[in-house]
Order: sequence, then structure tokens, then C-alpha cells
Amino acid sequence: MMLDRRDQSLLAAKLTIPQCYVRMVVPRLHLYHKLDDAANYPLVLISAPAGFGKTTLLSEWLRRQPSFPVWVALERNDNDFLRFWSYFIAALEKLNLPIGAIIQPLMSSSSEEMWIVLINALAGLSVDVVLVLDDYHVITSEAIHRFVAFLLEHSPPRFHLVISSRTDPPLPLVQMRVQGRMVELRMADLRFTLDETMTFFRQMMGLSLPIEAIRSLHEDTEGWVAALQLAALSLQDHHASSVNPVLSLSHVGNNRYIVNYFLEEVLAGVPEHVQTFLLTTSILQSMNAELCNMVTGHTDGEAMLEWLHQSNLFISTAYDTNGWYRYHRLFGHFLHSRAQQAYRDLLPLFHFRASIWYEEHNLPVDAIDHAIAASAFERVALLLEKHASSLLRQGQVGIVYTWLKQLQERGIVATHALLAYLYACNYLHAGRLADYEQSLLQAEQCWRERGQVEMLSKINHLHAYTALLRDDGVLAMTYARQALELAPVRSSLAGISQVLLGAGYLSCGDLLQAHVALLHGQRNCQCDRNSVLPSAATFYLGDLYLCQGRLQEAMSYYQQAIQRFDEYMPWYPIIAHCHLGEVYCELNNVSSAEEHLRKAMQMADDIAVHWILPWVPLLAARIAWLHGEKEQALQWLDKAEYDICLLMGM
Repeated sequence: MMLDRRDQSLLAAKLTIPQCYVRMVVPRLHLYHKLDDAANYPLVLISAPAGFGKTTLLSEWLRRQPSFPVWVALERNDNDFLRFWSYFIAALEKLNLPIGAIIQPLMSSSSEEMWIVLINALAGLSVDVVLVLDDYHVITSEAIHRFVAFLLEHSPPRFHLVISSRTDPPLPLVQMRVQGRMVELRMADLRFTLDETMTFFRQMMGLSLPIEAIRSLHEDTEGWVAALQLAALSLQDHHASSVNPVLSLSHVGNNRYIVNYFLEEVLAGVPEHVQTFLLTTSILQSMNAELCNMVTGHTDGEAMLEWLHQSNLFISTAYDTNGWYRYHRLFGHFLHSRAQQAYRDLLPLFHFRASIWYEEHNLPVDAIDHAIAASAFERVALLLEKHASSLLRQGQVGIVYTWLKQLQERGIVATHALLAYLYACNYLHAGRLADYEQSLLQAEQCWRERGQVEMLSKINHLHAYTALLRDDGVLAMTYARQALELAPVRSSLAGISQVLLGAGYLSCGDLLQAHVALLHGQRNCQCDRNSVLPSAATFYLGDLYLCQGRLQEAMSYYQQAIQRFDEYMPWYPIIAHCHLGEVYCELNNVSSAEEHLRKAMQMADDIAVHWILPWVPLLAARIAWLHGEKEQALQWLDKAEYDICLLMGM
């Protein structure tokens, strides 16, 4: 473009569509197609944080569509209205419209008069014209905002304005959105898909990364284009294409290029009190105004979150419900790293406050996680005592025992009876019998000292259960009767005592007494939400009917036990699968027996317990024998004998 003398103070580069390095550009056809609808709308708004490829997307799209595009790259010094106006008119003059000659005599008149003349001139367009205002977020002038709003309100039919901005501009967007007069692209739209990320690394950057590494980078960056580009540069610097890296969030988030980008492009210019809010709340995976107020100790959480969201400061809505937000993963990691440096001594306080808020809102997992981060381990113990049973019933076995391990390492479990009891269950689960006995003794001593007699029934339950695993029915009945004496009448504690008593009778061959006790136990357990208890009753009733040769009824009860599978006591469904396999062997249905053996083995692998399950190798031995594989059957029997010896403590 040639500028006349009047325009010599204008930079021609600001009026030129940016050139992109084609080798580095990933075609984004789905976004191009969405932008093609621009011809039907007065406004296209592309609003997203820095580095999401807004300018590249627009420049590539404009090269692919037939309308006449003009471009204005805005800078902070364009907030002077006359300077902005000069660039705006100079851009339109590239269309060979005599707009400058019409406007020039009116430069000293009222602004609205100039705007009307301009709009009337644009009304005569015979072709569609797209004018891009790039980096509109730098504009703070109220006069400019009024002009753009006036232009949009009275937009000529063939004139289309495209605004690219890091923040939502103060324009009548709500009104235009309701009227259906605008197209919007936001951060969620601009993120690279996994396929685009693969294309970028392999074709554009020439990096032969394995799919696992690309998927990891894509998930950690959440498709943020700038972060992917900076990560690629870092990989090229370290010749990473010759290895097979699977990069972690920490690796990517601490990349010096990305850290500098956040410092220079994102946080630069952000008010200090906003930066303080960002660092303080960086401990949160997701947040709402009330939680932020609790953590920061202030009352401006709602205003701050709304400001961050409108400013597109790498924050997005976290859930479908209103009011919850989360930081972009990399941005959150960056903020937390900065907070660990700036607020090292205050972070435990922030975590403790968060823990209190989550407890008050009945979110125990988050409450415990933040208590651990605050090193408030006594609080962790109290929260676990309150919530562990319900969490275990919900299947949160792994995380509960991870917390218990952390408390055990700090010597806290021994002083909390319920935790010692739960840890005993964990040791039994892991086959560590010596540690199991020690933890159970700690729980028993605590409950005896506090006079919590009812809780001692839980100790006897575990003793009875262990005796059953060792096929000692007499000892199991002894402990079950002691538990029944301590338990309230018609309670779930009484119910499980009766179930264990019935199992003891069954182990001793007294089928009549076993049937009576199991039915009583099942009845007491029905009203309990803990699925372990009725599952145990149905399992032992299956054993009872199997002993009586009532195979179909036995199969029905075993199926019920499997359907009521609970991770808290995972042995029942495993053994039920084994016993179902035995029934199918009796029925000469070897293929079904093999299917139940496969399921039992898979479940045993999942819980990493083999020594306590001799039923698995016993069924495997029987199936191998039926197939005529005698050597294999003997090997399985050797395995079963070894498991039984471990079980008996031999």
C-alpha cells in the first residue's frame, strides 16, 4: 500500500495482513468453516488468552475466502481517537473507496457526524468487506468503544467487523448475542485437537515423538498453541526427537520458554492485587467465590473471578453449574510454582482454610487432601475417623489407604482406634499378618481404654473372619459369639456377627445351625447401606446350598454376591467366582467354569492378593485335570498348598 502525504505518519505494516510461516501453520478447516459464516453477521469476535493463535487463524482464513479483507493491527498508542480513526480510514481506502476525501472536511466536526458519513459511504458497498481489528484488548479509549458500538448498531449489510482480543471488549455483546448478530470463537474453540497436535509436532516441527508423548503434551497444555510451540522448540534444542520422552506437567510447566511467556505476555500489566489473588488461589483445583474468600481471607472472590473470566486470564468454567472456575493446567502449575517461592510460609495456612471449607461443604476427599498439604496430620486423622467408612463403601479404597500410610509413617495411626482397625484391614488385605495382628491389637487397646465396648465387636469380627480364612470354624464361632454379646440387638454389628457365626457352623459341617444363623444375619443386614454385610450373607448361603447339592440355588446366591461386589471386602466375589466354577465343573460345563476362573484371576490381579486365595489354584487344578493336563493340575495344586500354608501362618 502506498500512503499519501497525509498518511506518512501511519505505519503500512499495521495495515497489512500478517505473513505466516506456512511450514508452521496447522490447517484448521473446522474453524475456517465457522468463520465463513462471517458474511451473515455484522461482528465476529475471537476472544481468548495470549498464544491461542488468534492472529494466525485470521490471517490464514482471510487468504482462503473471497471477500475483500482489510486489517488494522492495534497498539496501545492507538488509544488516541484521531490516530485510531486515521488507521481505520486508511484501511478502508485500500478498497478504493473515496472515504478519506469525504471524511477529511469533517475532521473538526462532531464525531457522530463523521460516523454517519462513514456508515452511509459503506452502505454503498457492492461486495462483502471484512475489516479486522487485531489486538483490540489494547484499546481503553471510551471514545473508540463508542464509535465501534455505533458502527455495529448501524452496520451496513455488506460490512463485517472482526475483532480479535485477549479480553471481551466493552461493547454491546449481550445484545448482539441475543439478537443473533455475531459469531464467537473462544479459548475452547481455539485449542488444538489431539490430531492437530500430532500434525504440528510430526509434520510442522519434524519431531518424531511417540503417541504417548504427544498425548501427554496435549493434555498438559490443553491444546494451548503457544505452549505446544515453545515445548517443541525446547525439544528441538535438546534433540529430543531421538528419544521417546513422555513429558510430565511439571516438565512442561517449568519450561523456561513457557515461564517467560507467562511472565512477559500474561502477568505483565496485571494489577498487583490480582496477582496476589492468583498466587493465593493457585492451590485450588477448582474454585468458586465462597471458597476463594475462605482461602484469601477477603470478600472480593466473586468480583475477582468475574474479572479474570472476562479478561480471559487462562481461567474457564469448571462445571456445568454456575460459579465454579479452574485455571488452565499449565497456568495453574506456573502460579503454584510462583506461590511456593513467594508464599512458602503462608501456603499451609491457605491449604488449612481450604480444608475447613471443604469439610463444611461435605467434601471429605478435598478436605483431607488440603489438610495433608497443610501438614495438619492430626486433622487428617480426625477427618478420616469421621469419613473413612463412607469413603470405603463408595469404593475409595486406594486413596483411603494411601492417607492411612502417610499417618502410619508419622506414628499417628496407633493413637486412633478406628484408623488402627482400618490399617489392620489393609495389612490383612496385603497379606502382612504380623503387622495385621499388631494394628488390630492397637485398635483393641484404644477401644478398651475408652470403654467403647460396641467397637470391640469389630475386633472380634476380624478375628472371626481370619479364622474362617484359615478354615478354623470353631475359633470363628468363638469370636463371632463374643462379637454378638457386645453388639446392640438387631443392629448391623449383630447382623455381621450372626453371619460369621453361621459361616463358622458351616465350616464345622452343622448345616442346620448355619442356615438359621445366616438367615438371622441377612435379615439384620438388609437395612444397612454397607453392601459388604448382605454380600457376605448371600455368599455363605451359596456355600450352604452347595454343600446340600442344591446347585441352582447355590449359583443364584453366588451371582448375588458377585453383583454386590464391594472393594472393601473383595475376597467374597473372587471366591464366589471360584465356587461358581466348581458348580459348572459339576455340571460338566467346563467353558463356563473357565470363564469364572478367568474373572477370579483378573480380580485377584487387580487387588494384588494371591496368597490368601487358594480357591483360585484349586479351581485351576480341577479344570486342568478335566482337560487331561495332569502335570499342569499338579502344579496348580502345589500353588494351592503353598497359599494354604501362608494362610495358616506355617
